[in-house]
Amino acid sequence: MMLSAALCAVLASLPPGKYDRKMGDRTYQVLVPDSACAKPRGLVVAIHGWTQTKEWACSTIVEPYAADFCIVGVCPQGISAESYSTGWNTNDEAGFYDAFDRDDVGFVRSIVNELVPEFSIPSDKVYAFGFSFGGGLTFRLACETADLFSGYAVSGMIWDITASGKGMGYHDECSVALPLWQGSGT
Repeated sequence: MMLSAALCAVLASLPPGKYDRKMGDRTYQVLVPDSACAKPRGLVVAIHGWTQTKEWACSTIVEPYAADFCIVGVCPQGISAESYSTGWNTNDEAGFYDAFDRDDVGFVRSIVNELVPEFSIPSDKVYAFGFSFGGGLTFRLACETADLFSGYAVSGMIWDITASGKGMGYHDECSVALPLWQGSGT
């Protein structure tokens, strides 16, 4: 127990910057804010869209706000599948499900479970934000990870939750009881 606490203290004192990490055969980027924060107030999992990268998600979704809000950002890398570029297993049979058949929910869960104690982040201050195809994974996370996140945000993807209270594809039986922000348009 003492070694674990000491290791967490060392890792949580990483200097500001972006750090590429590997988990099994998958990669993700951690963004430690450039700020005077002694302790991060939250964790934002930023999920890129189709053809995009973890670097794009960290620099576009997290970096502009990390220092002001004292948050650590984590940006998982989607997988490449067949003729598609990078993407996610949204478990949506009407979409890319057959091409992207990896356990992305488990991947995100493992990352969060690693970083929350590492940076001493309050477990009720963990959020997921997805852009476009990453929004599809965020909707799936909203259905399957209420124990992990305090809220979700999606930009650039539509989900019929307001009209029917149900989701897309297999999500027809999903009802989200946590905060969910959704925006799309110009």
